[in-house]
Amino acid sequence: MVVVKDSLGTGALAAPTDYVEIYNDRGSGGIHDGAMWKPVCPGGYVALGVVTNAGYGKPSLDSVRCVAKGYTTPASIGAWLYDDRNTGATRYLSLWEIDYPDYTSSPDGRAALHAGTTLGCPGWDKTSCDPAIANLLLVPLPITDNADASDLEPRLTGFQELDVSLARYFASIRVPFTLIRNQAPVTAPGRVDWNVHSSPFYTLQREEVYTPIDVIDNRQGTEAVTYTYSIASGFQETESNTFSLEVGLEITAGGDAKFLGSGGSWEVKLSTKLGWEETTSSTYSTSVARIYTFTVPPGKYAEIIQVTTQFRAVSWGGFTFCAPLQGESNIIKYLQYPPG
Repeated sequence: MVVVKDSLGTGALAAPTDYVEIYNDRGSGGIHDGAMWKPVCPGGYVALGVVTNAGYGKPSLDSVRCVAKGYTTPASIGAWLYDDRNTGATRYLSLWEIDYPDYTSSPDGRAALHAGTTLGCPGWDKTSCDPAIANLLLVPLPITDNADASDLEPRLTGFQELDVSLARYFASIRVPFTLIRNQAPVTAPGRVDWNVHSSPFYTLQREEVYTPIDVIDNRQGTEAVTYTYSIASGFQETESNTFSLEVGLEITAGGDAKFLGSGGSWEVKLSTKLGWEETTSSTYSTSVARIYTFTVPPGKYAEIIQVTTQFRAVSWGGFTFCAPLQGESNIIKYLQYPPG
């Protein structure tokens, strides 16, 4: 369960004004009595699901809080969890996951965060559910560091081969640990205390790795020469799926980064913020073959390099807890000296 505190007094939270009962287990003969209630929120606030209470009395108005609508996003009704068929209860009940929305992007870079809540419905199918209380929190994914891509652009500074021995760091975003799949409470409950006190946030880092392909010395030539290259580009589906399962961060086509929770997704467009070139961002996809053609003018020295993007999930202390996701290639880049 995610606990939210309005530490700045911004009015992000408000107590419900009332509850509406949607279910009780009368007639079931169960040892324990219980009922389920839908919070009634003040104007501008929404609930993140239903409240279950022992006995048949209403929960206290201080039991939960409604959240200001601007801090939430409408969710979808996900997988079936439970229904009370054959219990003997007079009323019907089904429970469903509150799942991630089908949106493709968040306009301000926030991501949906599953709050661990469920949707209780007074029937056995989804049509009995009230979508108004199916909501998820929206949390910011701030760019913690964004290097100037123009300063990092590989350039030839003379008639010698480029040093490409080190990966170049471009940018990172900060991600709450609850969005990292194998660190989240649902899969690693024993880590919660450590995460809260030692690593409440992780970072997703983007790096570029460069590999020499060809050196073309046309300084003595009198005519332009043309070279054509074919190379696989993008991410292998198997490696991408493995990274997604281990980390919960899935890199998708078009330069998007898709942030997964438990059983759903929310895409945040990061191509500009993470320094991707818009004209080549479409190469961030499943692996495809691409053809590149370059012409080297007479009197020029040129080098062709392969640009590979990799993503690394790093803990607050700098620990990388899984293998980075490395693409086959982003693009092939043409470098020339003297320029022009």
